[in-house]
Amino acid sequence: MLEKHGIKVVVSDQPDRIGDIPGADVYGITCTTPTYREVCRLTKALKNETNSIVVVGGVHASVLPERTLQDTGCDRVLVGESEYSFLHLCNRAGSLRSCKVEHPIISVPPLNDLDALPFPARHLFPFDHVVDVSGIHGQEPGERATTMITSRGCPYHCSYCCKVPQTAVVRYRSPENVVQEVQSVQYEFGVHHLRFVDDVFTLSRERTMRLCGLLKPLEITWACITRADLIDSVMLEAMKDAGCKEVHIGVESFSQRILDLMNKNIKVGTIVKGIEKIKRAGLICKVYLMYGFPSETDADVAITKKYFEQVKPHRFTLSKFALLPGSDLWYAPPVWFYPDDDYPEYAELKQWLGSRVLK
Repeated sequence: MLEKHGIKVVVSDQPDRIGDIPGADVYGITCTTPTYREVCRLTKALKNETNSIVVVGGVHASVLPERTLQDTGCDRVLVGESEYSFLHLCNRAGSLRSCKVEHPIISVPPLNDLDALPFPARHLFPFDHVVDVSGIHGQEPGERATTMITSRGCPYHCSYCCKVPQTAVVRYRSPENVVQEVQSVQYEFGVHHLRFVDDVFTLSRERTMRLCGLLKPLEITWACITRADLIDSVMLEAMKDAGCKEVHIGVESFSQRILDLMNKNIKVGTIVKGIEKIKRAGLICKVYLMYGFPSETDADVAITKKYFEQVKPHRFTLSKFALLPGSDLWYAPPVWFYPDDDYPEYAELKQWLGSRVLK
């Protein structure tokens, strides 16, 4: 967005030292919960060593803006989707130092017209930060792949998930706009495999079918994330025909008790049927599981292991529960939850799951 409006932009991705960062009138820093301490360190160093405006945005800053402002000492915190608010701020950078009236926390409503946004400035990043050849996105090792987002927002309310009120509403890019970006990464980076990282890729069945029809002639392969109750055999066949190789499902647990506590709004039987549909369609099925959710017992883990062995997905990711700012549990924390450490049971479960996937 900044480049589109004539502002020179340089990206410093994961800098080790302040000296490695080019000089600028305005520094914009993305902040997530895992990077919060590093962002605080980086922001304070920039404020001490430069006379520039330092702006912090991102998910963590959006859910805890006052705390972020206090801890980082930055000049402004941007809440929500900041393509336009950051542009407006940069255009007024010269007057910000003397401006004492404006509130340092800037919040904006969700952006509705996603097609009006320019494509991500991938060209500003090192090639290997954009293009992956390891196979992590579901492509064959050595094949070039990258990620893409075709929608914003999620209508579900899982209790462990971070929620930014300004961005929770679901909005879609048009299928035609998505195809234009696919063609751009094909041409600029030689990429022919994509992992669509929308929260729920198949949320709109009509849009999914339309997008599949437009993707098919591009001869790409791709993977996506969705829910087990938002797929059907006809849709999966269309996805496969359009190049889909892999479908990822957020399972978290096969214990109905835990699913209900997570507010997943889904039944175990529906998850099992969804995984079976994916496999019958000839697609690779990857499931996401969570360990250590508050009040999870050995009996709940045993149930998950039982169903996992029954459905035999091709791949899995096992994550530890983390109490995220902005989640329902953050505002109403449980009396007891697992500490954030490496408990041996986690490693044992991960090894067990790895021995049961479909070869």
